[in-house]
Amino acid sequence: MPLVLLSMPNEIIARICEYVAVHDHAKPISNLRLTCKTFYAPATKELAQGFLREPYVMMTRYSLEALVEICKHPLFGPHVRGIAFESSRLSLTLIDDIHYRLRTSLTDKGLVAMTQARKEMTLFLELYEQEQSLQQTGEASKLVREAFSLLRQYGNPVKMALETVDIDNSGLNPMGYHKALNRFTCSTGYGLSDCMAAKDVSSTFLLMLEASDASGCEVSSLEITAWGFDHYSICSNLSNVRIGFEALTALTEIHLYLDPGPLQDGLDRILEATLPFANRLQKVYLEFGQDAESGSSLPMLVSVARVLESVHSHELVQLELSTTSFREADLLKVLGQHKKTLKQVALQDLSLAGSWVQLLSWIRDNLSLNRLVVNHVSELDEHDLNDRGYTKPTPWFHGGFDIRGPTAMRPNLDKFLAQKRKNQLEMIMD
Repeated sequence: MPLVLLSMPNEIIARICEYVAVHDHAKPISNLRLTCKTFYAPATKELAQGFLREPYVMMTRYSLEALVEICKHPLFGPHVRGIAFESSRLSLTLIDDIHYRLRTSLTDKGLVAMTQARKEMTLFLELYEQEQSLQQTGEASKLVREAFSLLRQYGNPVKMALETVDIDNSGLNPMGYHKALNRFTCSTGYGLSDCMAAKDVSSTFLLMLEASDASGCEVSSLEITAWGFDHYSICSNLSNVRIGFEALTALTEIHLYLDPGPLQDGLDRILEATLPFANRLQKVYLEFGQDAESGSSLPMLVSVARVLESVHSHELVQLELSTTSFREADLLKVLGQHKKTLKQVALQDLSLAGSWVQLLSWIRDNLSLNRLVVNHVSELDEHDLNDRGYTKPTPWFHGGFDIRGPTAMRPNLDKFLAQKRKNQLEMIMD
C-alpha cells in the first residue's frame, strides 16, 4: 500500500491527507505518515503545506508550546507562513453555568451530576489560572517570541492574524481547544462560544507585535477580526507601545474587520501608534461593523480617523472602506497623502459626515484611479452628534456603481454627479 500511495501525484496525496483528517471516522494523520520510512518525508511536506501554513493558537500552554514545536520542526517549520491567535478568553458565564449545575445537583442529590460539575469547576479554575499566569508572567510572550524567532531563520515574512469567537462546530478550532475545552459538558453543540468570551484583542495584538519585533521576524500582512464582542478590554496605558516596530516595515496588507467596541476601547490608539511604521503598505481593507443606515457617534468618528491617519505609505495602491462612518475631511486627508500611488478605491455601505458630492468631485479632480466602487452610502450631520447619542444618517445613494479604467472615470463621475444634482433640485422644487 505505501508504494501505491507514493506513486500518486502530490495533489492526490494531499486529498488523501485531507480526507483522513476531516472524515467522520477520522484517524490521526500520523497513521499515513508512519506507513513506511519512504512515505514519511513527502507526506509530512503535504501535511505541512495543507494544514500547518498558518497555525491557529489560543491562550493555553499546550497550544503555545505546540506552536513552538511546529515552527521548530525541520519539515513543518519552513512551510509556516503565518500565525493566527485567538483573542477570546475563558468566559466567566461558563463558571456561572457550572455553579448552577453544581447547586442543582446538590439540591437533587444527584451524585453523577455532582461529580461532573465538581470536575468541571476544578478544570475551569485550572485553565483560568493558567491563562492569567501566561499573560501576567510574560510566559505567553516568551513562547510567541520564540516561535517568531524560529520562523525568522527561514527568511520568510509571515502573516499575523487575530481571530475572535465566531467559530462553530464546522469551523476550525485553535490548537488545544479539544484537549481542554471540549471537556466541559456545555461545550457540546455550540462550538468555541460556549466557553470563550470575545475580549482582549488589544492586549493580544500588543503581544504579537512585541514578539515579532523582538524576534526580528518581518510581518507581511495583518488581519484582525473582532465580531460579537460582549466585553471590551480597555487599553488605557500605552506606555508599553514602543516607538519603533521594525517588523512592520515589511507589512504590505492590512485587513481590519471590527465591531465598534474594541476599536473605541484601545485598539484604535494602538494602531495609531504602530501602523505609521508600515510605510510599504499596498492594500488596506477597513470594515467597522456600522452600516450606512446605522447611527454614529463622535467617539466612533474619532476612532475611524485615528486608524485612517495611521496609514502612511509610499506604495498604497488599494483602499477599501465598508460598513462604517467617517468624516469627509479625514478621508480626504488620507486620499491626498496617497494620490500619487492610489489606483483603486472602494466605498461601500458607509455614512459620511460631510458631502458625497464634494468628496466624489475631489476624487474626480485629484486622483488617477483605475477603479472606483461606490455602493449604498448615506450622509450625516456631525453637529447632531454627541459623545453618547447617535444620529440617524440620511440615505444618499441606495444603488451602486463600479467605474473601471482611468479614461472612464471623469465622464462617468460627471454624469453621475449631474444626475444627483438634478434629483436634489427636483426634491427641493417639490
